[in-house]
Amino acid sequence: PYSTKEPVFRCLETQYKHIWRSSEYPFDGTVEEALKNALVRCENTNKKLLIIEDGGYAVPMLHSKYEDKVSLCFGAVEQTTHGIWRDEEVEDLKIPIIDVARSKIKCELESPLIGKAIVMNIDLLLSKIGISLTNKKILLIGFGNVGSKIAEWLRRFGGRVWVYDTQDDKLNTARQERFEIIKNIHEGVKDKQIIIGATGKKSFGFNELTAITNDVYFINATSKLMEMDYEELNALAAQSENISGVGRKYKLHTGYTIYLLANGFPVNFFDPESQSVPDLEIQFIPTLLFNAAIYLLEKRIGENGISSIPEDIQKDLRDTYQKFRS
Repeated sequence: PYSTKEPVFRCLETQYKHIWRSSEYPFDGTVEEALKNALVRCENTNKKLLIIEDGGYAVPMLHSKYEDKVSLCFGAVEQTTHGIWRDEEVEDLKIPIIDVARSKIKCELESPLIGKAIVMNIDLLLSKIGISLTNKKILLIGFGNVGSKIAEWLRRFGGRVWVYDTQDDKLNTARQERFEIIKNIHEGVKDKQIIIGATGKKSFGFNELTAITNDVYFINATSKLMEMDYEELNALAAQSENISGVGRKYKLHTGYTIYLLANGFPVNFFDPESQSVPDLEIQFIPTLLFNAAIYLLEKRIGENGISSIPEDIQKDLRDTYQKFRS
């Protein structure tokens, strides 16, 4: 979603010659065009391609559509968990990949910032229609690095939070942090007023949609257009209408209404007034990505597949970041 913002695109256009832009999600067609062009340039200039990626688009495509040109790629750096999941689905990875997504420093420093931003942006959108998080019954689906921080901030905003996760250890952590836990999501959606998907996957489908027992506000808290099964939602909707600046309202055949905040897009990137994380706070992420790329280029990776970024690189960056913050 970042590159679809007009100011971002205009800035990139003044700095770089080869820019591809997609106005619609998913971006597969645009990514394929960019990847094909890059591989041709590598062939013509006798250079290697290094992929720095957010979302796991190029690496699976390289293996499925350009397998004969994989040797032109030096490797890849991936910064999202969803992207790593997509890369792991490739049966035989023929390039080395640095996993920045699950690095300790990213989890420690980025997750609290994103969790806070998500809740503030949810509160911003809800306030436009006179709704407050205070005393609302909220179901949070997913208690990972970001989800756990969302839960903390929902509590600070006065929300009553129930947590559902498919992993028992995550539920145990939620319980230790004094959140109510849900082991059956179909039961868990009943009587909830706000539902937040923070799994990085499709978490709310037909069974969940038909199990709600009242009107619900649904929020996608990931960085991609997912969490809600939009085909099922449209199939179950008797009618829908836009709520300007807030999202879309779906009246279901069951008689209940789903308010899809931000039209199901990542809530941090929807409203012009919203900001995912202040720019100065998040600068360690591109620094981490480029440090991972340098590590990869120096050929310190001995084999193909997914590897973690070394702890010494993370420590140096953490120390520098903390000095910067102080």
